[in-house]
Amino acid sequence: GISWSSIEHDWDGTPKLPIATATELVLGDEVGVAVDGVQSNAGDYTATAARLTGADARNYVLPTDVTVSFSILPSQLLSVTATGYDGTYDSSPHAVTAAANVDGAKIQYSESDPTSDGFNPTSWKDAAPSLTNVGEKTIWVRATCPNYVDAGSSATLKITPRPVTVKADNKAK
Repeated sequence: GISWSSIEHDWDGTPKLPIATATELVLGDEVGVAVDGVQSNAGDYTATAARLTGADARNYVLPTDVTVSFSILPSQLLSVTATGYDGTYDSSPHAVTAAANVDGAKIQYSESDPTSDGFNPTSWKDAAPSLTNVGEKTIWVRATCPNYVDAGSSATLKITPRPVTVKADNKAK
């Protein structure tokens, strides 16, 4: 028979493959199992015990069930930082800025809370929403990147009224 191990891996960019061990061998025999199906990206895959190897391999035959499912789990190391704006009305648009800690990560923005809209994919936009007039709104930000779990954050845009100065005309009557 075959015993499988290392069927779940954390993604780190290196090739991954489960380990197959030949079982039910005669004591002292040297038999290994060559495995096909190496993968490097996060996902679910199938590996196959391709052939027996070793000094005593010719004395054994592979079983009929020679495949196993294995997984490469996405990395948890992606993060995103969002910075909002809090200032007085100046007639200029102000937007959230965001940055991810992984090169190549895609940043997207939403004006609706993803936990309340069921993570609706149509609510995510590539351009950061802005606020120009007096008001306040929260912007949700996400970073996505292949082989990583999506990361999220939020920031608030807040614009307060601009005070005006009333100046009396200093004329005497």
